[in-house]
Amino acid sequence: MPTTTIYNQKTDGAGFLQTTYSANQVKPPRKKPVVITEQHRQIFYNYIRNNYAYPNNKQMEQMAQQTNLQFDSVYYWFNNHFYTERKLLFKK
Repeated sequence: MPTTTIYNQKTDGAGFLQTTYSANQVKPPRKKPVVITEQHRQIFYNYIRNNYAYPNNKQMEQMAQQTNLQFDSVYYWFNNHFYTERKLLFKK
């Protein structure tokens, strides 16, 4: 959400106020990095062992509820680790 800040005010010859505005973007608070614990990993690995396909959004939402993580965190983990972890799990 942009906020408007007045940083310069002066009057012209007729007494009208001239203002210069600067629209500063308000940055959202920085998110804390999510720590994926061994319990989270076990739930994710359990899905990978039992399903060949990449999880859909509904399945990721269910895993997010099981692990008490946000959907974005689960989505990010699967997006970055699914195929690598799958190869490692079935290499044996």
